[in-house]
Amino acid sequence: MKTLRLLALGTMLVVAGGCAGSSRSALKQEGDKGGALYSETARGGITPEGFADLTVTASIKTHRLRPSLVPDSHGSANYTLLVSIDGQPVAVPGEARLEKREAAAFADPEAGKGVRYLFAKTLRLQAGTHNVKVSLPQDSVGIAHDITLSSGSANLLVLEPVYAPVAGKQRPGFYGATSYKEGISRIRTALNGERL
Repeated sequence: MKTLRLLALGTMLVVAGGCAGSSRSALKQEGDKGGALYSETARGGITPEGFADLTVTASIKTHRLRPSLVPDSHGSANYTLLVSIDGQPVAVPGEARLEKREAAAFADPEAGKGVRYLFAKTLRLQAGTHNVKVSLPQDSVGIAHDITLSSGSANLLVLEPVYAPVAGKQRPGFYGATSYKEGISRIRTALNGERL
């Protein structure tokens, strides 16, 4: 049953990769390397020697569910973060809540009514270097990094969305205004407080 779920998820990733249009925005299953490379675990506690815990977190705001002829999972329970560790995928469902943020004195990319998703998952991996890919297929964005995790360590990978620019809007400085309503243009990452 678990194998069928992984195969179904792998197929979904390949389809999402075909629709994404760029190599950086797709999670591609690189083939089964024999057995699970990770196990899901609760955050906290003692990590055994030879292993490392990796907690992946993200806080992302999207527009609310809109009636549309084009399938759109923004604002719904189907909006998912996908993570791949050395080619083995895992879906991270988000906890969704409606959010209304008042506009600040300067342009706030998250001002307005929308849906806030909080993603979090802790995985236990063998200590060493791993290729980690993270994707938001609904926004056709993703990242890939090789990270090294030391034995017995607890690590935090934080994902931060960079929202797309609003056409014709300028804010003070050299950059135009951005908004969650325009979608996500890329993802910034930090491992244990250090930018990747």
